[in-house]
Amino acid sequence: KALEDAKLSNSDINKIVMVGEAIKIPIVRSIVKSMLTELIKIPEEGVDPEFSVAIGAAIQGAIIAAKIQDTSMNDDPVGDKKGDGQTISTILSSKDPYEILGISPGAREIEIKTAHRKLIQKYHPVRATSDSELDELTAISTNINLARSTLLKNNMSEKILGIDLGTSSSAAAIIIDGKTQIIPSFEKNTRTIKPFPSVVSFDQNGNILVGSDALEQAPYNPHGTIFNVKRKMGNRVPIKIFDKLYQPEFISALILMKIKLDAEKFLNEKIKKCVITVPANFNHNQRQATKDAASIAGLDAIRLMNEPVAASLAYGLHKIEGSAKILVFDMGAGTLDVSVIDVNDGFFEVLATSGPTTLGGINMNEKIILWLKELLEE
Repeated sequence: KALEDAKLSNSDINKIVMVGEAIKIPIVRSIVKSMLTELIKIPEEGVDPEFSVAIGAAIQGAIIAAKIQDTSMNDDPVGDKKGDGQTISTILSSKDPYEILGISPGAREIEIKTAHRKLIQKYHPVRATSDSELDELTAISTNINLARSTLLKNNMSEKILGIDLGTSSSAAAIIIDGKTQIIPSFEKNTRTIKPFPSVVSFDQNGNILVGSDALEQAPYNPHGTIFNVKRKMGNRVPIKIFDKLYQPEFISALILMKIKLDAEKFLNEKIKKCVITVPANFNHNQRQATKDAASIAGLDAIRLMNEPVAASLAYGLHKIEGSAKILVFDMGAGTLDVSVIDVNDGFFEVLATSGPTTLGGINMNEKIILWLKELLEE
């Protein structure tokens, strides 16, 4: 259906990407390959299908971070005019580096450097005409230099987290010094490098568990455990747990909070920004609900990225020279979609997407359970 909507045939496809948890099932891979022509080349092995979407989001985050720095270095300075009028008392007494330099919070690197340069030129110790003035200007320049180094360190160290917020499991990755780092999941006293269950549980006392801990207690607390909340995103229908109502965005936020805390524990620094992946066929309400969940979790989702595009990035298909047509078969636990993407010198365009948003590995599990139940009852 996706090929038909894109007005393409099998022979037009240059590469196929298969991602998602269910894609690891041999028969699923075999069926997909058999449906397509021999002209299709499978991307090189080496990227775990379970992490490919999170890795792609991390790559996108690194690209965005690099563009921000490049733009900051090339743009004309703006918002730094306050630096000319900074008073000596403010520079000496303030503890806020932004206030010392006379710039707005969140100022870009070029603004920090420009404000610093103007103030240092004005208050440099070489301008002193007496010993007392030398002492004062030395103290002023010291505070100015400290403010500059503090802000530049904060700017350079900020990292953008890539998040695959999945139906049955979630994962995160980040790019550090050009290398991909999978964010481990911290469960009890262990650290595991694998996606963790997208499961949240409440007990009657209001205690909350997320991930493997929530999954383990689910048999004993079925009415307080929430599965597959991604399928409910954007429908504005609250979830009732022990006579309390929770919006799906809040439940997803709890999963994102765990990812944020795991990342901060692993990196030993605060994480504020992220790129979150969503199915290509998510509508506006579902995308907005995802952004709202990130905000509740204390994260700024600077980009929502289509999952098939993220997977393509993970396999390095953005490095293809010229033009290519890619088919992405994404079969996760909760959704199944097929997307046709046009790649042209590193730019991606989703030509068509088709597939149900409520079909995936979960449904296969349910069918197997029903089949076994009927078999045992015979």
